[in-house]
Amino acid sequence: MRTHSRIIKAFLLNILGLAASVVIFPFLALSQQVQPLRTFYHPSDIPIYSSALSPDGKMVATTNWGTIIWDTNSGESLMTLKSPMRTTDRVAFSRDGKQVATGDDWGLVKIWDLSTGEVIREIDFDGPQINPPASGPIRGLAFSPTSKYLGASTASPAAVKVWDLQSGEMVFQGATREPDYLQFLPDERRILLRDTIQNETGANIGYQGELWDIFSKEIELTFEGSLAILTSNGKLVMTYDHDDASPIYRLLWDAETGKQLHVFRYDGRAVAFPAISPDGKMTLMCESRSVTSLIDTQTDKVLREFGNVGQPLSAHQAFSDDGRLMITVYGNTVYLWDISDLAAGVKGQAQEYDKQE
Repeated sequence: MRTHSRIIKAFLLNILGLAASVVIFPFLALSQQVQPLRTFYHPSDIPIYSSALSPDGKMVATTNWGTIIWDTNSGESLMTLKSPMRTTDRVAFSRDGKQVATGDDWGLVKIWDLSTGEVIREIDFDGPQINPPASGPIRGLAFSPTSKYLGASTASPAAVKVWDLQSGEMVFQGATREPDYLQFLPDERRILLRDTIQNETGANIGYQGELWDIFSKEIELTFEGSLAILTSNGKLVMTYDHDDASPIYRLLWDAETGKQLHVFRYDGRAVAFPAISPDGKMTLMCESRSVTSLIDTQTDKVLREFGNVGQPLSAHQAFSDDGRLMITVYGNTVYLWDISDLAAGVKGQAQEYDKQE
């Protein structure tokens, strides 16, 4: 009987151990997954069109029917900026976090004072508002570092414009067939755009980033690849060989010289809304219906993955200026992540890239 009881006891323990491995351990593993610091749900029947993280990481902006400004510390809504009967397609914070710019589907740009929630300036991209509008939706939108200038772009017409916010005068107008990205360099004299490359018949044969001098109206440098993105310190440009093929190649460039510093292979699917950390050390690669991967730019090692939450990626991802916070956006929700442990652990400086060719 004693032998039988030992056998039965061992059998029961094995059963309990199997049950624990099936039920308890996955639960523990799930509980140990990285959780977002905050989530911000933008109530609407349509996904978030655009999102932004303020440079100091204290606010998040989300847009579709109107714009909501969120406090990242409390998770609460600070204010709602309304655009009656229009969708807000782009949003951008000023560098000091005191203003936010919004661009709607009629080509109207508004600058808001975040201390009062009031509009302090309106800019019609293509002249007085008419019905139907002369301009299409605002696709690119950015303040210069000191907020002296504001740039905006539309797909219809395929154009980019820059205004002096002190005088109200337009200081630059150019053409771009890929207007989704628009960024100022720290000198406020140059802007980074992306455009298509066309052959003599006008057919698109590729993409490139273009560095424009807004005063001479000349292209200073070009960067091969699509989705040209500038680090917030203005030192590095990253482009992508962006199509539905695998692998995808990321190209890293010196923003001052146009010198290619690195080529990275990414064995994933087509990337949507990528981002690069302010110091260029980390890259956020987002697959529209799979995972978001945070990658060490120098080693190409995946530092962390953020699983799909069941909705398509819908708006721009971003880092805070200190690289300790980032946002990802799916459907109607923005996820705020604390990545300070990764930011502190990634070694190397952006200046070291030219030593690793």
